[in-house]
Amino acid sequence: MENTTETKELQLNNVSIDNLKNENAKLQHELEIANTKIKWYEEQLKLNAVKKYGKSSDNIDEGQMSFFNEAEITARPQIEEPTIEKITYERKKKRGINKSSFDDLPVERIEYHIPEEEQACEKCNSKMHEMSVEVRKELKIIPAKVCIVEHVRKVYACRACQESGESTPIITAPMPEPVISGSFASPSLIAYLMY
Repeated sequence: MENTTETKELQLNNVSIDNLKNENAKLQHELEIANTKIKWYEEQLKLNAVKKYGKSSDNIDEGQMSFFNEAEITARPQIEEPTIEKITYERKKKRGINKSSFDDLPVERIEYHIPEEEQACEKCNSKMHEMSVEVRKELKIIPAKVCIVEHVRKVYACRACQESGESTPIITAPMPEPVISGSFASPSLIAYLMY
């Protein structure tokens, strides 16, 4: 009986030793693969560094350059160099739409106000004064008639807060957004062009 238990223990030890050897071999193989990858990445880093910071590959042998200097080699120095004539001109650079071309068009003005009952300061509840005006211009098409529509938006500030030295609240009258931001196009002009 002792003999069978000893053989079983020996078999278990052999199995566990075999498992450990297999696991060790597997780990060695994975380590070799990882080291190979690391070397490859290091080489790529070095190559990229040489490409980015290294010497240029545009180095040309002097003997090779003499091939292109044939005209200079065969040139006659006693012949006078031709004079170079410099020609210059000026032109007016145009940017965007020529706004002066709109000067002769009639102007339709639409003003946007904040009702007096809403012109009260949020902080001190006193009446706000008109601080500035914002103007946006659009080209409006009326069949067979073109005119400019000026959207004038009033901006209000509280004079009492301004005089007291506190931060001055500012209110701007609501105004419809343009169809195309920063352009003269109105909805009627776009509709006319599309039609």
